[in-house]
Amino acid sequence: MTRRILTRERLLEIFECYEHLPEAENIEVTILKGHLLVEGRLVEYIQKRLGNPDAFDPDRFQFSQLLIIAHSLCNAEEYDDLWTSIQKLNTLRNRLSHELDQSRFDQALQGLLGFHTSRFFQGHEDEYRNIHSCIVSIYSSLVHLIAETTG
Repeated sequence: MTRRILTRERLLEIFECYEHLPEAENIEVTILKGHLLVEGRLVEYIQKRLGNPDAFDPDRFQFSQLLIIAHSLCNAEEYDDLWTSIQKLNTLRNRLSHELDQSRFDQALQGLLGFHTSRFFQGHEDEYRNIHSCIVSIYSSLVHLIAETTG
């Protein structure tokens, strides 16, 4: 994996994620807000990679479509796990928003946390801290990817 330099600018961008995620242990709100934050970074990445970003209207695309576009614009294999993590976050958010079955939500939550903790960080005993860390990690990776794209 490429060594990433944490500049002051990148640190401030990552801090934006902390500002918007709730401090209280509310997993559902954290997932929804985290999903919105990740979506904003996906749009930013796509726009940075396009030759004519003004012609791109992100409001015409669903999150899953934005993810496919962003992933197809990235030719760095080192980010493959990032795309998988984002897909799992989207599945989790969809289960939260569109299904009443708690077991399917729990299954998606464990799927994301299990995948992410096995690759990026040591898990905590506290499930809220795990999902919070996971979202910040995804967001931070997107910040680095965008910075690397723009030089």
